[in-house]
Amino acid sequence: MKELQPSVESADLIVTMTNCQKPFMKTEWLPKNATVIQMGPCEFETDALEAADVLLVDNWFQITGSAHSPVAILHKEGNLQQEDTTELRYVVAGMAEGRQNEDQQVMYCSLGLGAMDMIIANQIYKNAKEMGIGQKLMLWDAPKWV
Repeated sequence: MKELQPSVESADLIVTMTNCQKPFMKTEWLPKNATVIQMGPCEFETDALEAADVLLVDNWFQITGSAHSPVAILHKEGNLQQEDTTELRYVVAGMAEGRQNEDQQVMYCSLGLGAMDMIIANQIYKNAKEMGIGQKLMLWDAPKWV
């Protein structure tokens, strides 16, 4: 996994969606001001969640019911309570704050269906494009997996 480290360390946005059974992303690789989205069951160790400035979840009760979720593990150990997290729906609705300054690291842990998330993300992208908002991002010069 060492080939991941340089890419992760220089990223503003890190999104994982795997079916791994144990963590493989190292907390020390994560930039302080990054947005980190864990869509798989357990790509990150629990200390990555503890190090985040803002910890978002899709649904507290759903994610704490998943045996492999770092959120559930921390909660079971007594190291994380519901009030230590914010459900993403409250941020989207403007009822809670996410990142409050550019130096904060945001960790979002999802337990939804990755395919559904991709469908919704695609629609958001299309809407933004129609509205002429957003910015183009250079993700890579050449894909690493081809």
